[in-house]
Amino acid sequence: VQIWRRSFDIIPPPMEEDHKYYIDIVENPKFTDIQDEIPKVESLKTTMERAIPFWNNEIVPCIKSGKKSSGGVSWNYITWHCKNILVV
Repeated sequence: VQIWRRSFDIIPPPMEEDHKYYIDIVENPKFTDIQDEIPKVESLKTTMERAIPFWNNEIVPCIKSGKKSSGGVSWNYITWHCKNILVV
């Protein structure tokens, strides 16, 4: 567990189908239309590769136009990207 929790580009194993939250996540009605686009598993690197383009294409234009915008888990990677700590 520690190797993928502390690694940047090592992908953890996917959630087992018999996990108690598996069905709640996989069958969440909020994601019905985009189910095929949702990664089943991600490393920190792949999270950044997904989050940074969203930041650049969706969030930045909102901020520049005066709208407010926020996010969740991906904010750490966006912060690192903005501070040039990590570069994708």
